[in-house]
Amino acid sequence: MTEQDVADADQLGRWLRPLGQYGVTDQKVLQAKADLTLQFGTDASIRDSIWRTMNSLVAESPTSEKLERIYLLMGQFVEDEGKDPSPYVEQAKEAKSFSIRREVRRLGRLIGETEFAVTIHTCNDEYVCEDCRKAAQRDYGNGEFLELLPIPTHCTSPHGCRCWINAKIL
Repeated sequence: MTEQDVADADQLGRWLRPLGQYGVTDQKVLQAKADLTLQFGTDASIRDSIWRTMNSLVAESPTSEKLERIYLLMGQFVEDEGKDPSPYVEQAKEAKSFSIRREVRRLGRLIGETEFAVTIHTCNDEYVCEDCRKAAQRDYGNGEFLELLPIPTHCTSPHGCRCWINAKIL
């Protein structure tokens, strides 16, 4: 094996762990590599192949929850290359925002016309931004929460918002 083969195997192993939860196998990435090589007429890099695979996951229109996690992975991937991850973190925020709005509306349908409170929970670690920490200090009425949408829209963590919500009937 060449040094490049070893580096490629390391890259593939590193990214297969998080991508495996979406059904990505080494064969899928290697097929992307073969397709890219054929398309461009030159040997595609393993990183380009992983990136193509990530983009194919986005194109498969997964749930907003999965889409959020895929975009965060893409942010980590470009950050490894010294590039700005913020466009992918923003895409993750949009996916999470859609998911949270849908969940609050679903809870409203389940509970009926009853007013309920939405509580924000953080992971309570060093990655929680100050805005999320502050937002989690009180309950929100369901209407107020949908109007303000304090998470993830105000989150400033470069790792993406990892907060979650639950509801209680008032």
